[in-house]
Amino acid sequence: LHTAYRRQRQMCIRDRANVIQKISEQGVQIIAAVGNEGPASPPLFPAAYPSTIAVTAVDNNHAIYRWANQGNYVDFAASGVSVEVAHPDGTTSRETGTSMATPFVSARYACLFRASSNPAQALVTLRDQAIDAGAPGRDPVFGVGILH
Repeated sequence: LHTAYRRQRQMCIRDRANVIQKISEQGVQIIAAVGNEGPASPPLFPAAYPSTIAVTAVDNNHAIYRWANQGNYVDFAASGVSVEVAHPDGTTSRETGTSMATPFVSARYACLFRASSNPAQALVTLRDQAIDAGAPGRDPVFGVGILH
């Protein structure tokens, strides 16, 4: 039973990777949160797929969110700690996590893509706009850097 489950899981992962790749080949950029399982967590998907822009979270002082996953697949960091969010009932609350940072990067990428109509150029400009943090250059904590 364990072997069957493992084989089924591997097939699902492979299928998901193929779908992500096909979407990417059609010019659609996937942007995903890296996850909140902690720095020692294995990579989570779809963020860890090479064609995905993987986003982590920082606080207002540019400190990494303590539960954010880390790894060589992290591309960008953005504000994701104590972010004010709207609820359907008309109230707001503060939420924290890499999923709170991802909409900011998605919106920035969308604006850049709209201006250039070129996904590669939008990504280059996004990288140029990132502020380096952590170890010099790209690193597994902040990726290319922080976007404001």
